[in-house]
Amino acid sequence: MQVAESRVRFPWFDWRAIWRDLVFSLRSLVRARGFAVTAVLTLALGMFLTVTVWLFSAWTMTSSSSYPHPEEVYAIGFTTKDSTDFAPYQIAPQLQAYRKQLDVFAEYAAITNQSCNVVFDREPVASSVGRMVEGSFKTLGLIPSLGRAFLPEEYRPGGDDVVILSAQFWKEHLHSDPAVLNRTITIDERICRIVGVFSEKQDYPIFFYAGVYRPWVPVLDPAKPYEWPMMTLARLRKGVTAEQAGLALQHVKLDLSPDFLKWLNQERTSLRKPNQTYRPEVFHLLFGAALFLFAISCLNTVNLMLVRVLGRSREFSIRLAVGGTQAQVIRLIAMEATIIALAAGMVAFVAMGLFAPRVLALWTGYANYGSLWGAWIAHECLAVLVVVAAVLLAAT
Repeated sequence: MQVAESRVRFPWFDWRAIWRDLVFSLRSLVRARGFAVTAVLTLALGMFLTVTVWLFSAWTMTSSSSYPHPEEVYAIGFTTKDSTDFAPYQIAPQLQAYRKQLDVFAEYAAITNQSCNVVFDREPVASSVGRMVEGSFKTLGLIPSLGRAFLPEEYRPGGDDVVILSAQFWKEHLHSDPAVLNRTITIDERICRIVGVFSEKQDYPIFFYAGVYRPWVPVLDPAKPYEWPMMTLARLRKGVTAEQAGLALQHVKLDLSPDFLKWLNQERTSLRKPNQTYRPEVFHLLFGAALFLFAISCLNTVNLMLVRVLGRSREFSIRLAVGGTQAQVIRLIAMEATIIALAAGMVAFVAMGLFAPRVLALWTGYANYGSLWGAWIAHECLAVLVVVAAVLLAAT
């Protein structure tokens, strides 16, 4: 009696009819394979691109705070008289001068990424080599999961023939061999010993990822002081503000040639939070473009749905003629839209798990996008896109 009453008051919640319509919708989509596959792949492509770009933007804007006490750490860079864009680079003479003349910073981290000839087991390997100055691992909280960090004596001339591998390099070229320690790798014809491997879960600040890490012992050439620009981070000393540190940077004296100093004086050294070294509006624009692509994929699928609905006008007329209601027809269309959106979401989910971390790793060289994709917020983003797509398709 209650079931019959609910059917009268709430025809949309007639569970038997809903199940019958669901089975009918699935069979209908199976019969229209061409339409179903095209609609699902079109939506899935839009979802895949949107979430991939979102992951890249989210990592870029948040990865810079992966080290201890990020509120104390600033990037040292410069702006020019002609532009306010911040360039997060310094040269070795500047870093040496800061260490000698300033007491506003407690510690530093700096890296220069170099293109080197890397050979392992007599096979050339494509990889970037990050040369890091002493103290960088401590500042950034980088701890190898296998082996050890660099020792102080390895930051001296002749002692730098040691390397630490990223998890991606270890996995791709050494097949995650646990006996990797003390094996050798050749970098620019210098034989280096492997002393450590970072975990796959290790987070790196932006600009600080490399396949292979070596200690950096700067050998300065007075004729080329600008050689090997470095991404430089500094941790403020307790009680020092960013404004005080920025003012102190303006009074550093560099022992360089007058011609180079004249050129360098056109720049203004300043501080900025590491996650602000990229202009946020660039990523907002990029994510907006991805949303636009998702909207296009939705519109294309809506057009396909509209053509399909118009082509079924005779079927719906017969259903109405034999006692069906307009609400039942709408429910049938909404079910097909929901099935297509859910199927597209599942395809996008599988594609993201299989391809997105690899694509982003190839794009940026960073290996840990898989952990970001595993975060609940990435799944939530995909779920929102599925709901939006279902609503838009049902609205046809």
